[in-house]
Amino acid sequence: MRGGIPVSIGAFLTVAMLGAAECRGRVAGDEWSIQMEAGEEAQRRREYLKADAHYKAALAEAKKLGAKDPKLAISIERLAGLAHEVGKNATVEDSYKLALFIKKNTLGLDHPGVAFTLTKMGDFYQDEGRYADAEPVYKRALEITEKASGPNHPKTGTALTAYAGVLRALKRDAEAEKLEARAKTIRAKQQ
Repeated sequence: MRGGIPVSIGAFLTVAMLGAAECRGRVAGDEWSIQMEAGEEAQRRREYLKADAHYKAALAEAKKLGAKDPKLAISIERLAGLAHEVGKNATVEDSYKLALFIKKNTLGLDHPGVAFTLTKMGDFYQDEGRYADAEPVYKRALEITEKASGPNHPKTGTALTAYAGVLRALKRDAEAEKLEARAKTIRAKQQ
């Protein structure tokens, strides 16, 4: 539970393993980057109003870059994540869908950034108890991650764990056990 909101294992693992990749390429002094970093710091400190203001400022900067810039999707995605964290879930799904649409069109269907957004969307669905919606989203995130990073990469292990979690919730324990075993093998190789 974080701020009274349940956070799935997938959300924690996604931030730990995939989140850093989202903002690579930031340029020092770039206003979008400054606002995103300030928003992330405020969110870590649970200063949600400040985080919201910074993310909205970053979104305004991203809009200046045009619809083909991935920074627009990342900004929308961060606002959705913040709304989810504080329990303002009315716009979260649509925001993730918009971010996903932009990323697919700017980065390509099999880009790791698309997998990141799919995972965040799956986390939202899982936290909402919408397991049937989360399952295909996590499955696609796993496919992209495995293709981009390889079958034995830690990111693949993270995606396996997230997908296994929703399979458990759907009472598909045999499938979940296979994925968990693969994830465990990947983690063991990293130690």
